[in-house]
Amino acid sequence: KEDVSAGADTPFNPFAPKRNKKKDAAGSGSAVLKKKTAKTRKSFPNMKELVVFLQKQNNQQSSSSPSSPALSADTVEWTCRQIVEFMEAEPNVSSVQRDGARALHLLSLLDETDYEDEASLTCAGVEAILTAMENFPHDEALQKLACVAMEALTAWEENQAVILSKEYRIDDICVVMDRFSDNMALQVSALGIFHRLSWHPDAVDGDVAKRLANAIPFVVGLLKEHRDNVEIYNMGCSTLAKLTEDNPDSQLRLCEKPDQVGIRVAIDALHNGKFEDHPEIERAAMLILQHVASNPSLECKANIIRHGGMDCILDVLEEHSSIVATESSSNTTNSKAYSEGKLIMASALQTLANLSDSKLPDHDVIKQKMSVSVPIMLDVLQQHPNIAQVQLTGYSALKNLAHTHARLLTTQDFEGILKSMKAQMNNAAVQKQACRTLVNFLSKSNGNANKTNNLLSGGNSPSAKESLDLVRAIANVDGLSIIFRSIRAHQHHRAVQEAAFGVLYFFSCSQDLTTNQKHQLCLEENVFVLLGTMNSYIESEILCERGCGLILNMSFFAPFSLEGMASAGGTRIMLAAMRRHG
Repeated sequence: KEDVSAGADTPFNPFAPKRNKKKDAAGSGSAVLKKKTAKTRKSFPNMKELVVFLQKQNNQQSSSSPSSPALSADTVEWTCRQIVEFMEAEPNVSSVQRDGARALHLLSLLDETDYEDEASLTCAGVEAILTAMENFPHDEALQKLACVAMEALTAWEENQAVILSKEYRIDDICVVMDRFSDNMALQVSALGIFHRLSWHPDAVDGDVAKRLANAIPFVVGLLKEHRDNVEIYNMGCSTLAKLTEDNPDSQLRLCEKPDQVGIRVAIDALHNGKFEDHPEIERAAMLILQHVASNPSLECKANIIRHGGMDCILDVLEEHSSIVATESSSNTTNSKAYSEGKLIMASALQTLANLSDSKLPDHDVIKQKMSVSVPIMLDVLQQHPNIAQVQLTGYSALKNLAHTHARLLTTQDFEGILKSMKAQMNNAAVQKQACRTLVNFLSKSNGNANKTNNLLSGGNSPSAKESLDLVRAIANVDGLSIIFRSIRAHQHHRAVQEAAFGVLYFFSCSQDLTTNQKHQLCLEENVFVLLGTMNSYIESEILCERGCGLILNMSFFAPFSLEGMASAGGTRIMLAAMRRHG
């Protein structure tokens, strides 16, 4: 499975775990501006005065006054200890616990990334908040303050680990969401917590992944109730995209009954007109479908198609293909629309590749949707021949679809594939996938596609329509030169060689070849390339099968080629192939 994300094209995620700016700056050798710090530790007689102090500090910082001092690491440590001590001293006093949660939240907002030790210090604060939530499960005000504080504190991986360390803690947050479903501030903060947790490195690990999967119904429920809320949908879809990444349990949870609500929520995000100006939501929703479609369960794939997922994927693919083309023609390839559009196109194509499975049920709706997707994908590939990421995932999808949802390609379709190969000549992966796509479409049955003996006897030869269209396309764009260039350019890539030999063999089987095409195929330089490749990959049975069949066909095209083959060592190479694969 190819991954569609990529380096500099990945947009900034404001919900990802925070990094330590001081450490990053020091590591890069850049100068670090030190803020003025309060040098004295301040003790507080009670929690109320501590909250007032922190509120005052936050007001000063938000006013951006140059004279407002930032809290030093020492002050943060001292203040955090006092908050936890106050909460532990009176664990049964709800007002103290509320103030403690509020104080920890305010403390987390004070110059949040400049303290080297802040993350480790606030671990004790997370423990104190979780204890307060357990002691006062029905105190709505406390639960809200606790969720708000934890959302802020879980920006650091150390604090995320505190919650993920025990299974019941995630369940407790889910219970709170269910109990106070009308408290919007609590719901959004709880969603924020799950979003932060989904970015933890252990979130894809066995037990931790299963614990986080329990939160999926609550995230889906929140999205269902707030279909028009951009903030909630952005955070919710991003959370589900992370939770379903390489996580079969979470993928299956999204497909649960009734009515596979999780799948429908992601599909709704793709065709909700209110999200048109928010490509980050479309990208997250597309990733959800991509991840679910990668699940081995055929029911997951079929549900996406049955609930209109295929239509949405194709619509989004065409929409962003047009956006990227417009940005490219305007020379604005560094714009956000261009970067997001490339990622969304690649994700949509990978989703289509994941959905194409030979074991999918023969449902009329599924067959119809799959057949409609082929010309759309070909249009996208022809429109963006120079975007390697799109080419690679697009041909992966076409190759998979060709196995089970065959369709006669037109001359223009074949031309588009060959032009894409020419544009991406140095990309071995694109060459391989494009050649395999041609081979799959040119063979009636995937099961017999590699049986050269059947092809030679006419038992599985390409249909007249496909053969004629391929011949015309190769003539129109000098396709033979493109195929041989690919063979020469990727001598060290066995998969490329095997796929290219397949295309040439199917081409040689056609009854519609012109005299010029036969002559070009039998040029001495091409004969040397074919024999040299066979000699280099004599251990490859499929390459030798196709090579021997190709040479046999060529011997009928031009008798003089037999002498050229013999002088180039063709007899020796074919005998070696026969001995090796006898």
